[in-house]
Order: sequence, then structure tokens, then C-alpha cells
Amino acid sequence: MKEFCPRCGRETGPFIRGFCSECLQEKVNLADAPETIEMEYCKRCNRGRVVGKWKEQSNWLLIDVVNSKIKGREMSIKDTDIELFPLDNGNTIASVKITGSIDSKKLVIDKEVLVKAKKGLCEDCSRIAGNYYEATIQVRFSKKPTQKEIQEKMTALHEIMKELKKKHSLAEIVKATSDRHGFDALVGDKKSAKIAVGRLAKSTPNPIKVSSSLVGLDKTGNEKYRFTFLVRF
Repeated sequence: MKEFCPRCGRETGPFIRGFCSECLQEKVNLADAPETIEMEYCKRCNRGRVVGKWKEQSNWLLIDVVNSKIKGREMSIKDTDIELFPLDNGNTIASVKITGSIDSKKLVIDKEVLVKAKKGLCEDCSRIAGNYYEATIQVRFSKKPTQKEIQEKMTALHEIMKELKKKHSLAEIVKATSDRHGFDALVGDKKSAKIAVGRLAKSTPNPIKVSSSLVGLDKTGNEKYRFTFLVRF
């Protein structure tokens, strides 16, 4: 007796549980994939928020987020292939091909997920926007400097901070003010400030002078200090 799908009449298989794969998908919930996923990203640093953590945005990050939302139901999922299609409005269409098996028979189903971009502000960028800083880098010259000398050191410091920013989100100059003998730069992260002034000071034999002042207590009750790093040329 010739086999056929009792739902649509198709006579070409494979047939699973008596139905063709298309009708089976309409009749049985084989795998769950949300129609829409909301992805929050920081409008200032462009990092994406995943499970409460802010991470550098990339296609792999989006793929991991979509993949984490796909769950097998009746079918056992073996593999997922996800292709991303960015839209002009900042959202992304994720075309998902799910490969698995049901009753020991291979099955491939297609899903489409809309990843909606939600603008936000990460904690670190929110701090920076509020002029938060943990350290001050003071650059001073033994003799009254020219504008060119000041600009050279400022540019060098900005380049160092730009590199450090890749690993430390608070590694940013919040504010810079001029001084008769140099300039002050307020830096969001004290560790980055220490690294930056160390690199900057390689061109001078003068030692770096470090001082600190108590500014309050953190959430755990520990004392919080602001540090000042002075380098003289």
C-alpha cells in the first residue's frame, strides 16, 4: 500500500508518525524558538547585555543569545545553524535552521527570530556620564611648558587610555583641566590611571608621586579612596 500524508495528501516522504515533515511541524510542537528577543545594548559604548553582564557586541554574541533560546520539544536537537540579517532600524532577523531527530528519523525545521535592539546605558557609562572618577593624573613640567608640549602629553595620554578602554570600561578621561605648569586629567578607573601614568612616565627619570584621599564608603562598608598620580617632566 502506497504511503501518503493523511493531512495534505502528499505521497513523497519521509513520513514521521504518519505525516510529512511540513504537516508534522504544524501539528506537533517540535522545537521552541521565540518570535522576538529583546537585546539591550549600551548606546554609549555599544556593549550588549547578556544574562546581566555587559559584553562586547559581535555577531557571535547575537548568535549565542538566539541559540540559548531554542529548546527541543518532541524532537531531539543535534545542531543549529543561524544566519543574521541586520535591518536598517538596528534590529536583526535571525534565520535559524534546526537539525535534529524524532523517532530516530532526521528532521530539519526552519525558524525566524526578530532580535529587537533596546537602547540603554551600562553601569560604567552611567558613572562616566555622571562625572564619576577614581583617580587624577597630574602632568607637570619643571619649566613653563609651551602649548605644543602640553598637547603632546595630552594626546599621548588619550592614546594610552583608548587602548586600555578595550579591557576596562571605566578607562576614560572624564574631564581635563589646564594648569600653569601642565594639566590634570580625571580618570574613571584607578587601575587604568596607574597603568597610564606608568607608561607616560617612561620618558622621564622623575619618579611618580602617589597620594590618596578618603571619599566615603562603598556598598560593603569599605573605605573608598581617590588617588592622585603626579608625573613631572
